[in-house]
Amino acid sequence: MTKFILATIAAFTVAIGLFSSPLSLAAENLVGLPVNGLAVAEKNGKLRYVSDNGRFLIEGRMYDTWNKEYIDSLEMADRASKYIDFEKMKFKVQDLDPLVFGTGKKQVTVFVDPYCGFCHKMFGQMQDLQNEYTFNIVQLPILGESSVARVRDVLCAADKAEALKTVLSGDNKSYLKQVASCDQLPVNKRLITAQFFAIKGVPHSIRQDGFITKGFIPDLKGWLAQGKG
Repeated sequence: MTKFILATIAAFTVAIGLFSSPLSLAAENLVGLPVNGLAVAEKNGKLRYVSDNGRFLIEGRMYDTWNKEYIDSLEMADRASKYIDFEKMKFKVQDLDPLVFGTGKKQVTVFVDPYCGFCHKMFGQMQDLQNEYTFNIVQLPILGESSVARVRDVLCAADKAEALKTVLSGDNKSYLKQVASCDQLPVNKRLITAQFFAIKGVPHSIRQDGFITKGFIPDLKGWLAQGKG
């Protein structure tokens, strides 16, 4: 069963363009290990990777399939933990059918939940930044059944402009007219993406230079100004 699950996830993530690897993901044999995370340590000029529970020690070079590079220093490991390069990953946030706010050249991606109060506060900060940035707002149904229903309603709204208006205002009560037939595959893609990006809470923001910040950003304008590109 473990092999089947790993193979299914690998095939699905490749299918939706989440990542590609120099090694074939269609391995004949796959074995899952009880590891939730890795830490990297440097000793005698060599990097070693240790599982979060200290059980497994991995020696040798590690390849970052997302950023397309070998991790050969602590600095590179630190960057890999803090940055995501959508272009190198060939990841298209448009595949998640986000709500788009703003007209700026700099692309910012924000994962939110309809009932996330801190997300609503960040929406308020976006108002003055819409000419410089384009915000891709990706709703995730992670705060309960009410979130599941509202994410579906927003995704299937006949009037996307009206749907965006309700999201930015934190309005989860207004009725949104639905399209007759709605493909909800983007929601599944969002959930898979959240799993691979290790999104455990919202807001979860990815700046134009790929820098990741988890949680509320008190000074969104200042945070964005620190990014290159």
